Amino acid sequence: MKPVIYKLLLGIIATGFLSAPQALAQCAMCAASVESNQKSAQNSIATSLNSGILYLMILPYILFGTIAFFWVKNARKQKAAALAKGLARARLRAVVQAIEQN
Repeated sequence: MKPVIYKLLLGIIATGFLSAPQALAQCAMCAASVESNQKSAQNSIATSLNSGILYLMILPYILFGTIAFFWVKNARKQKAAALAKGLARARLRAVVQAIEQN
């Protein structure tokens, strides 16, 4: 890989590690909010928060699945093109050998 890609990946990983403590702090606040609302019988807030968490949780899976799909599709297409190119070369060699034998 190119050095630029390594720097980009390192930057993304560093950003993830640096933002993790802030994300954990927010989770504690959300948990306290849901617990207090469940005790007071306001389940709509808890339901909405759970729906939001599920929505945020599924997006990375969709993104990863889409990237993986196109990656595999491209790899198969390249493999098929290489195989077709190899077959074309083999046929050409067979034609040349047949011509040389005559």
